[in-house]
Amino acid sequence: MRHLLVTTVIAVLIINAAPALARVTSVSVKASLVSETMVACSTNPSDYDFFCPSGSCVCDTYSGTMNGPLLGRGTIDISLTVDTGAATPSPASGCTPFFGIASFSARRDSETENVTGTICSTFGNSQKSSVAGGFGITSSAIGESGWGTLSGTLNEARSPALLTIQLRARITP
Repeated sequence: MRHLLVTTVIAVLIINAAPALARVTSVSVKASLVSETMVACSTNPSDYDFFCPSGSCVCDTYSGTMNGPLLGRGTIDISLTVDTGAATPSPASGCTPFFGIASFSARRDSETENVTGTICSTFGNSQKSSVAGGFGITSSAIGESGWGTLSGTLNEARSPALLTIQLRARITP
């Protein structure tokens, strides 16, 4: 009986400790627009940047740098399928959904993440937009998993356009 009690207590401690193993971290990203095409970013239906519910999308591809306390410095490539057909009330003055893939290579890990969110024009300034959404890690060279939120800005007054975002994540080893 005592052995069963000890085993049960150990099992409960392990189960309750799992969330404590997760780490909360952040990554800062600055990426410039490399190209824009008038189609979804991928032709493969299993890719997240293939998703274009309205059928009227553009593919924005960004390349830049990233830095985070757990990952270190590195490079990032982002492909966003921006669903201009689902913009509300219009792509020029409102919010437009996006679906994409972010791939980065940093000192401590290389990851791929599915990202989704909206790009919303700032009142009175259609050239500077807010960006908000979420992401999930789909692959990691060191086996990490997790999800999180993203927020930032898209400055289209600049040439090339500059995407500046902060990713906040809950990562488990």
